[in-house]
Amino acid sequence: LLAVALLIICLAGPREGNQKTTTSSEGIAIQILVDRSGSMRALDFKKNDQPVDRLTAIKDVAGRFVLGDDELDGRFSDLVGLVTFAGMATAQTPPTLDHRFVVSQLNQTAIVTRRDEDGTAIGDAIGLAVEKLSTLDDAQDKQIKSKIAILLTDGENTAGDLEPLQAAELAKTLEIKVYTIGVGTKGRAPVPVVDPFTGRRQILWDNVTIDEETLQQIADSTGGKYFRATDTQSLEEIYAEIDRLEKTEVESVQYVDYRELAVQPFR
Repeated sequence: LLAVALLIICLAGPREGNQKTTTSSEGIAIQILVDRSGSMRALDFKKNDQPVDRLTAIKDVAGRFVLGDDELDGRFSDLVGLVTFAGMATAQTPPTLDHRFVVSQLNQTAIVTRRDEDGTAIGDAIGLAVEKLSTLDDAQDKQIKSKIAILLTDGENTAGDLEPLQAAELAKTLEIKVYTIGVGTKGRAPVPVVDPFTGRRQILWDNVTIDEETLQQIADSTGGKYFRATDTQSLEEIYAEIDRLEKTEVESVQYVDYRELAVQPFR
């Protein structure tokens, strides 16, 4: 009776299914351009309800844009790189999938302290970002949906060899969109300074001068968009909008691998 029962079970064809999923994605190559000039010391942003300088606010929001949080999905399928600039532009990381390294480099970025390093080389920063995005190898390029640069600055071009609009034309030629963000309140902003005689830290109010017209032209000519971030909340909303505008296409295929228990051995 036991043999007959086992035979019936075998004829019924019992099997075990192991579901597997393969995912293919068509990602985006993103180069983030962060201004670290002296004017980024202005304390017109907040973090955890405490006043912080502009660079600190950018680090926080841009880091969450890359890695993700409760509101942002993160750019897990995208290549992300970092360029910082003041009087000159520096490529901190090329576009990479090692997002934690990119964010760590961003967090180590500091505002310039030496007068000979200060300035705002917007054109050179865009040109360097375009160079890094345009030299991605063919194997990566086949999986890239688009290439974009996100420029954050609180001033106007005062340094460098390349004019911003010339750099924008180069980006347009290579089909690289540039999203520009003017960072800073409108009117005047509090700036911490150290009295050279007493060494005491004090707050002075300085005028905010952002070349919005040029930033708008850069965005328009490359197919991007210009934003103005006057506080931390508006900066978060801007990154959320860019996140919606530049979506990565991810396709998942599920299949089940069956093992015939009646005829296949198992431990």
